[in-house]
Amino acid sequence: MATELLNTQTTVTAYDFSPSSHGGQSKFERVFANFPDLVHSVDEDGFIVYANPVVTKLLGYELEEYVGMRIVDVYAPPYHAELAAGFKALIARGELDTIESCLISKSGEKIPVEIRSLAKYSDTGTFSKSFSIIRDMRPIIAMKEQLRSASRKAAQGQLAQYVVHDLRSPLTTLKLQAESLQTLEVDQGVSRGKLDRISRITSSAVEQIEELLKVLNRNGNAPITKKPCDVAEALHQAVNRVYGASLAANIALETNIQINKHTILRGDDLGLRQLFGNLLNNAIAAVTKQYVGETGGVIKASLVANKNYIVVKIEDNGVGIDDAVATKIFDRGYSTLLDPEGTGLGLSICKKIVGEHDGQISLLTSKSTMFEVTLPKDLKK
Repeated sequence: MATELLNTQTTVTAYDFSPSSHGGQSKFERVFANFPDLVHSVDEDGFIVYANPVVTKLLGYELEEYVGMRIVDVYAPPYHAELAAGFKALIARGELDTIESCLISKSGEKIPVEIRSLAKYSDTGTFSKSFSIIRDMRPIIAMKEQLRSASRKAAQGQLAQYVVHDLRSPLTTLKLQAESLQTLEVDQGVSRGKLDRISRITSSAVEQIEELLKVLNRNGNAPITKKPCDVAEALHQAVNRVYGASLAANIALETNIQINKHTILRGDDLGLRQLFGNLLNNAIAAVTKQYVGETGGVIKASLVANKNYIVVKIEDNGVGIDDAVATKIFDRGYSTLLDPEGTGLGLSICKKIVGEHDGQISLLTSKSTMFEVTLPKDLKK
């Protein structure tokens, strides 16, 4: 069936996506009518049977034109094989993790997008249609370019004012999306649990970005304000923040965090959470790249503490880091092969935060990657 959708020429009429017997829009349509992302539904034959009004702004089609089109006709040709494979996987699994693709607008413009899909099944258990949330990635790509530019300005202490200003609006949009998903009453055969999971991942991403903004918004090279904080608790919070993303990627997240009186030091709690969050997100990226659509990925987070030092290790069995670049990964502006389009800020920020705590960060192994953070205890300062 997935391959048939690439060839069928059948004409369909617009699918009645659910207005109830008393008329008007369904709850589904009301929720997504003002949703900032394109939302559409595709039937088992590969025809679009529902779309929200965003399609006009994003792709230039009127709703009447878009509904009834073959889905293959709005995907860029290089992505047709991926579309067929994704459709087949969606039917089998019931959901499809976020993928990057490219749509073609009515005018022929290529629109880079990020897509997450869920499946609806009939009462007999057969596939009925898909439900997809499609995000225009052009603002994100532009934002990354701004971040790359900002990272170069960071050497002159100008980073925060650029990043904080440019990320506020996208953050507001993400928050509204998460809230909209939470209020959706599922009467379209889509799993409530799956929508909740998307909402949790979105909310977690918002929280992580907000914390990054707070770290970056600190005044240049001004010293941090140190106060007693629990490093074990900071690591726990970072793990909880990335749990949804690891679950979505089928990654086992194992922890061995020692909790005792020695896990307290004078430091910056916000910075420590950002430090551990960055390392965990890097690990998720590495494992996801190694185990594409498969299980077997593992991330381990551990902490041991004594009266002199606290040692945190983040280890993963992902793609690893090439020996040729291992010495450069902490340099500002350097981006690993995991994220060639990235800003090169993540590990340099980690190094900066560790330095603010008079500690050390090391890459111990580059094949199955392990980062070790050593923080000295000093409660007198």
